[in-house]
Amino acid sequence: MPADISAPEKETETAAPVAEAVPAPVAAPMSAPAPVAETDKKRHRPRGYKKPPNKRRRKIIARCIVTVIVLALLAGLAYAVNEVFLKEPPVYYETAEVYMGSLENTAYGGGYAKAADSADIAVKQAGTVIESNFMAGDDVMEGDLLFRLDPSPIDDAIEALQDEIKELQTENAEYYAQIEEKRADTSVTAPFAGTLAELGKLNIKEGDILPDNTVLGLYVDDNTLLLTQYYSYAYENDIKVGMPAKVSIPGSMTLIDAWVSRIEKIRKVTPEGAVLFEAEFSLNNPGALTKDMTAIAILSDGDGGEMMPSEPGVLRFYREQPLILGTGGMVTEINMREYYSYKKGHMFCKVEYQPDMGRIETNNEAIALKQERITDEALKYDNLEIYSPISGTVMYNRLSVGDTAELGQAVVSIAQLKNMVIEAQIDERNISGIQPGKMVMLEIYSSDSGYSMFPGEVLTVSLEAKNENGYNYFPAIISADNYSGVILPGMWVSFSVTISAVYDVMIAPINTVKYTPAGETVFVKADEPPPNTVTDLPPEIMAQVPPGFYPVEVITGMGNNQGVEIREGVNPGDKLYTRDIDYNPEEGGGDGYYGGMGGGRVVMDKMG
Repeated sequence: MPADISAPEKETETAAPVAEAVPAPVAAPMSAPAPVAETDKKRHRPRGYKKPPNKRRRKIIARCIVTVIVLALLAGLAYAVNEVFLKEPPVYYETAEVYMGSLENTAYGGGYAKAADSADIAVKQAGTVIESNFMAGDDVMEGDLLFRLDPSPIDDAIEALQDEIKELQTENAEYYAQIEEKRADTSVTAPFAGTLAELGKLNIKEGDILPDNTVLGLYVDDNTLLLTQYYSYAYENDIKVGMPAKVSIPGSMTLIDAWVSRIEKIRKVTPEGAVLFEAEFSLNNPGALTKDMTAIAILSDGDGGEMMPSEPGVLRFYREQPLILGTGGMVTEINMREYYSYKKGHMFCKVEYQPDMGRIETNNEAIALKQERITDEALKYDNLEIYSPISGTVMYNRLSVGDTAELGQAVVSIAQLKNMVIEAQIDERNISGIQPGKMVMLEIYSSDSGYSMFPGEVLTVSLEAKNENGYNYFPAIISADNYSGVILPGMWVSFSVTISAVYDVMIAPINTVKYTPAGETVFVKADEPPPNTVTDLPPEIMAQVPPGFYPVEVITGMGNNQGVEIREGVNPGDKLYTRDIDYNPEEGGGDGYYGGMGGGRVVMDKMG
């Protein structure tokens, strides 16, 4: 950048002076007084006359000599005072020439390298390694089997789940069978033609909820009545099954036809010592007989005599059956009245069965969950064999046969090292000159091959800056071919990139351009003021410039920390004032020239 005249931006190193300061001339010392001319008195002195010594004259001569010495000392002292204290020392300054050349602005930075294509493989299924095929440094191809885990734990888990499902399914099947049994027992019908002898529950109506095993009533077969009688064993061979008989009903004084329906050779002993056997008689109910009526069965012995039982008996119904609703539910049909006679198959009561399906639903949910677990377990088989997703080099493999792999553990890393990328940081001051597609020069150091340089290309540049420790930068990705293999992931790679450049232009060292009220100004050395000399600069600025230099306004272009492009205002070869410098001629040497910044020639000279 152009520097202010009162404070140059960057000083240039100095060399030996071109000329030395010339001391001011010293005044010559005063001469002694002229000798006194001889008088004519000498002509009148006698021959051989000897003038007596003149003391006064000797004193005068002595005084003159002392005066001359004092004056000489004073003159030397005056000269010394003038040189040391009164005379301003010469001022030395630098000049530089305008030259033709090129300027470049280069940005520098760096970043860590990583493979352009890489894969870090983590274990998706815990297990024991039973096969491992590659070690670090081996090259693999996409699809190569890297390692295999033991499937036994998955097999065992699936088998256990299947057994649990079978148990639940068996339980459901049994429960379904119970439900079907209950559904088959949701109605009560007349098992035979008979009479509803009594009701077990009164006032049943449709919509009522009846529990399981509700006793609805007692249903009897009163069409046929039974009578049990006991006879002496004296009639053992006379009484036969099917033998006709007469049953006398003392209460109604009626005699009813009957027949022997069963004989049981029991031994009933009476208090009188008689031994009896049992005979059962059946008789059709004419309609006026019922249970518990006293009756006596009379048999004919074939000789006109009667065989009588040991004691009277009581009539009983041929069949008695309680009407029981086995499965409870809501009554949908009811038709039963006490003492009514009904035909076989008559519907007494019917209910709607509502089974409790909660148990089955719970089991089915458990079965579904276990089936899902089986599916999940089966998916684990796909994770037992790990294949390489890319072709490249194995960076590390942490699994060997017999090792236990933990779920989520990073075990293998594969990188394609032929193409690398550098995660670079671009200073915000240089971001405008760097876009995707820009070529850069990369540099890396390794102890084996030293410094290596190779080209790279900017792939992406973030549109959003980041800040770290007060430093703003834009993340960028730079690609580089790595066929030599010198770049390894994690290495620091430096880069340089030309963000702007001009060629074959006039260049002056940056500290020759000053900021003045007239704008960007240089001071050109010339015998006469150039036509474009600035004439209205303040005296205090001009006082700082050596004689023979004239202010000229210039138009500048691109610059860097060494030089600045001059587009208008000067010509190649013009000598420009740069700065005043401290210089001691006694210590200096050389011809007064040295190389200037940016290739310009800087000359050291003195003012006055």
